[in-house]
Amino acid sequence: MPHDWGMAVGLAVLALWIPSPLYLVALACFGLPHVIWEMMWIRKVSANRLPRHWWVMLFAILAIQASGRALAASESLGAKAAVMTDLLTLALAVAMVVVLSGGGWRAGLARLAAVLGAVALASVGVLAPPETMVMVLITFSVAHNFTPLGLERLTAKPDETWSSLRWIMILPLVLLFLPALPQPDFLKSMQSWPPMEFLWLRGEDALTGLNLFPALVLAQCLHYLAVLRILPRRLDGGWGPGRWRNLAVIAGGLATMGFIWSFPDARRFYGVAAGVHAWVEWPILLCLLGGIMQSGRTVGPIGAEGRV
Repeated sequence: MPHDWGMAVGLAVLALWIPSPLYLVALACFGLPHVIWEMMWIRKVSANRLPRHWWVMLFAILAIQASGRALAASESLGAKAAVMTDLLTLALAVAMVVVLSGGGWRAGLARLAAVLGAVALASVGVLAPPETMVMVLITFSVAHNFTPLGLERLTAKPDETWSSLRWIMILPLVLLFLPALPQPDFLKSMQSWPPMEFLWLRGEDALTGLNLFPALVLAQCLHYLAVLRILPRRLDGGWGPGRWRNLAVIAGGLATMGFIWSFPDARRFYGVAAGVHAWVEWPILLCLLGGIMQSGRTVGPIGAEGRV
């Protein structure tokens, strides 16, 4: 859609010009609504394609992850223990692919990938130094921005072509090699800093010369665009009226006020919901790639009463 491209290019310009304010505003206003909407999308298009007991076990694992993040956010759990909990619960979530039956050679490869991935994640979570654990989590966090490319296929027919989303998501890679735009005067009086979750960019000599911070900001903004605007159109009616849309709007307003009141505190507690919605996608995408969960179109708008 032309409007999608216009919004994507506009976000790219803003990311080159004012990356920090763009990231902060996008996270505060659209972070929590996008989490709710992405979870509803997953429920809408995949809940009936996997056994109920599988979902129960998966969300029991994610409840442990959420508890770890909540305890860390309230400073009741140490940072190392919280990171270890994140990695081990992700390993268990990925390993859940193994217990599903059916499929041919693709399913076998998906199960093998799940086993290898789970072992690797568990090994890092138990044996690796904290710096390595954090970098692995950062890698998954960055990769999560591109998961709509896979989620879109959950509603695609077998012979259906890819949408423009795959080309839109290339824009962050383009930004890597573009120079940043001159900063506006009102930012020159502010301390030059990336948000705390991007502080790992400092001192990474291997990344020198790449315009990485604006590219990462754009990737996250395009993720929000895909979840809130592009993916819902894959279902007839898109944003349907109903309780989930109302919840997303109300949550977005409350989250914005929370971020204005105390950005660091709100960011920590937002991470609880963000972690659950990010971790649930990896086993689902593995199932999709392995043909364990066949793709197909689900009819009806997200949010319609009685339809989600």
